[in-house]
Amino acid sequence: MFAIAYGSAVTKDLKKLDKEVLMLVDGVFQKLSENPYAGEKLRGGFSEYFSYHFKVKKIEYRIIYKIKDEQLMVYVVMIGSRENLYDKLKRRI
Repeated sequence: MFAIAYGSAVTKDLKKLDKEVLMLVDGVFQKLSENPYAGEKLRGGFSEYFSYHFKVKKIEYRIIYKIKDEQLMVYVVMIGSRENLYDKLKRRI
């Protein structure tokens, strides 16, 4: 089983989400700890990252993360709605 880790930027992302979305994020974290390869591998400049997609009330959300196999860790980089997410990700990493 993989541990889930994230930094202060993701803590800020979580504070911006609705309670309904937060409940789903907890479930996704559990799923990713059991199978970190459940997400989609990103391409291009983000090829070392994965993206897990889910919808709440017709809004698409993404959890962007990196798998650190040697440490049995899933490191979450960003959580947010699909809109402008990848532009924000470029600035964050």
